[in-house]
Amino acid sequence: SRSLGFVLFDPTKVSSPRAQEAGLLGWMARGGLIMWAIAALALLALLLSLERTFALTRYYFRVRAAERLGPTAPVEANEMLMRPVAVVQAGKGNHEELETEAVEAILQIQPMIRRGVSLLAVVASVAPLLGLLGTVTGMIGTFAVITQHGTGDPRLLSGGISEALLTTQFGLMVAVPALLLQTTLYRSGDAILRRVEKFTLAALHSRNLDAPGDPLLIRSE
Repeated sequence: SRSLGFVLFDPTKVSSPRAQEAGLLGWMARGGLIMWAIAALALLALLLSLERTFALTRYYFRVRAAERLGPTAPVEANEMLMRPVAVVQAGKGNHEELETEAVEAILQIQPMIRRGVSLLAVVASVAPLLGLLGTVTGMIGTFAVITQHGTGDPRLLSGGISEALLTTQFGLMVAVPALLLQTTLYRSGDAILRRVEKFTLAALHSRNLDAPGDPLLIRSE
């Protein structure tokens, strides 16, 4: 190269660094293995959110349909969501016994409505911790490179710094939507539970009106 003034090379074997790093896979590869763990949490949160959204939407329209028919309309006993109403309609005891059975039935449907919602809170908590772990491992790799090669070439330090920043970014990108979805789904489930409780009280009240000899009704009058 000193005598000729140029360097011979094969241009077909030269690839652009930007082309290698472009795309989602390149972004994930620069973050290391922890990026794939955070991606697994993101996929879990997405699938869980879709399933819970579909289930709560179905529960909501089922309660709305029952409310349109009224508390005196018969409800299937094998339907878990409307089981408190079915208990009141098919009960044989007095007001206090029916109310106790309805409360027990409401407590039984709470896990069904809130199922999986707490797992979103776990994802929202673990994802930033994994991002922090990636930050620590990336900085450890950066310091190892500095120890071996010094700070003369910044390109040697870019790998560890990139891993440190990307994992933190991805962890927060997963944690924030997961936390918002967990809060939204939890409040939606509570709203459906309140509607079921209100409808159960309406069914209990209508049953008391049909039984004028109930001691509680006489005391209230």
